[in-house]
Amino acid sequence: MILRKIPHSETSEILNVISPDFGKLALIAKGSRRQKSQFAGILIPLQLLQLDYYHKSTRSIQNLKEASITERFQNIQNDLEHSTIATIMTEITLKTAQENTETKDKFSFLVNAFRHLNKPCKYPTNALIRFWLRWLDLAGYRPNFSACEHCKNQLSRANFSTQTGDIYCHRCANKSNISENTLAVLRDFQNTKTDNIDAQINKKISKEGLVFLTQFSKFHIETMSNLKSLIIYNRMFS
Repeated sequence: MILRKIPHSETSEILNVISPDFGKLALIAKGSRRQKSQFAGILIPLQLLQLDYYHKSTRSIQNLKEASITERFQNIQNDLEHSTIATIMTEITLKTAQENTETKDKFSFLVNAFRHLNKPCKYPTNALIRFWLRWLDLAGYRPNFSACEHCKNQLSRANFSTQTGDIYCHRCANKSNISENTLAVLRDFQNTKTDNIDAQINKKISKEGLVFLTQFSKFHIETMSNLKSLIIYNRMFS
């Protein structure tokens, strides 16, 4: 799956892709920007591809040989909100996936998230929150929504500290930036085993949840400091 495309010369492109067996890879698609290129209509983000390339261990960018589409996510591509959310998912993947490392679990989870988002979905923001929480789990940064980091009491309302990166109860923090309802949603989404979350959640809770996920990820994962696609999403749909 293509995570990012960068123009390279007048005729070629650099592709950042993720694969189940080799993690994040950089490929050069020579001639892909030509009108009659063999890659015309194929090297498009937000779809599943079969890519064959020439591998050389001394190169950081491998040469793409052939490409074909194995699964189109047409409904995502035809819906502006769904496609923007899918782009956020790919940007999170781009910023956190490791290079030259087997990532079958993360790859499968990304594909399954796309398949869910490609179905009729009333509340696509749910899919993004669920994806983000699960991705943090897979990356080893699971937020603790159960107990206050200081007093260890069960959380009702909570406060995420951008200074320590921990979650405290509103009593210990003397303030709250995660409401009781938002905390309940985040906890439920974190623990559910299904991607099919289509319960109605008001925009205030969704926005509060995304603010928390942004701050938490920025603190714990250096590469997550600036999600451009999320900024675009907030401008368009908040």
